[in-house]
Amino acid sequence: MSELKISVVVPIHGVENYLNKCLSSLADQDFEYAYEVLCINDNCNDNCEKIIDSFVELYPHIFKKINANNGNVSLSRNTGIENASGDYLTFVDGDDYVSNDFLKVLFDTVKKGKLNLGVCNFIMAYEDGKFKKDFSSYIALNGFFNHKVALNFLMGDLKIRGFAWNKIYKRSFILEHNMRFCDARVIVEDMWFNAFAFFYNNLEVGCSKKRCYYYVQRQGSLLHQGYKPLHLADIMVNLLKAIRVVELKNMTKFPTKLLTFTRKYIIHYSIFANRKYIPNYKKTIKKYSKDIRAIKKIKSIDEFDKDFLKIIGF
Repeated sequence: MSELKISVVVPIHGVENYLNKCLSSLADQDFEYAYEVLCINDNCNDNCEKIIDSFVELYPHIFKKINANNGNVSLSRNTGIENASGDYLTFVDGDDYVSNDFLKVLFDTVKKGKLNLGVCNFIMAYEDGKFKKDFSSYIALNGFFNHKVALNFLMGDLKIRGFAWNKIYKRSFILEHNMRFCDARVIVEDMWFNAFAFFYNNLEVGCSKKRCYYYVQRQGSLLHQGYKPLHLADIMVNLLKAIRVVELKNMTKFPTKLLTFTRKYIIHYSIFANRKYIPNYKKTIKKYSKDIRAIKKIKSIDEFDKDFLKIIGF
């Protein structure tokens, strides 16, 4: 075990109006163990780099700047994984912030059993200063859950959401299974990373319903730019990549769950991004199924993937 207990990975690009609050919340942690904050400076051309430098100067024992030219959150998170030194990893987006017991609460979910995965609850924070706290349907969980039950929470009834930023991961577990975020241009990177993390995990998952992560809802973020067909194409391409890995490992029961989860995620994304409810689930799936057929024409999909699309009815 290393001296550092937790490495916090913060991908940073275009968030200068939010970054100071984010990093200040990480500097002010009520955590008895040593931790590091890896600031991934992803080719920032605004004041983000100056803000990072100021925290590195003020807290050299905590903050580290890593320059990168990744172009997306996924690759910046991977840069963080590859440069981390802590026993555990967690992720914080540069436009969000956390409570001062964020690291303590997450670490408490895993430390007793030296578990691979832990989860805490979160709050939606709006730019007008309002908060949405009622997430009983998101994480109404407190305690330790069998790995199969936890997998179903993630991929079945969605009691555990697929976000990366309200979770803690044992670093050796991530490295052992060579898990990385997929090179996605849109919002699917968290989902796939957690799908495999929860599937590979064979220990309990620790959960806390305490709200420690403030998920800032800003108009410039990707999720608020509305639905685009390319987003769905990216989601499905990564679905196929994930299923390929599963099939090669003979995980026969996983693809069906993954497909079901993906369909639910598409519905959730449409609702969340466009702020409108979908009255007829079946009609919506049918609509998306038509769009999915166009994915067969994408050059990056080979014959194996096209055959699989036929098998699942697309």
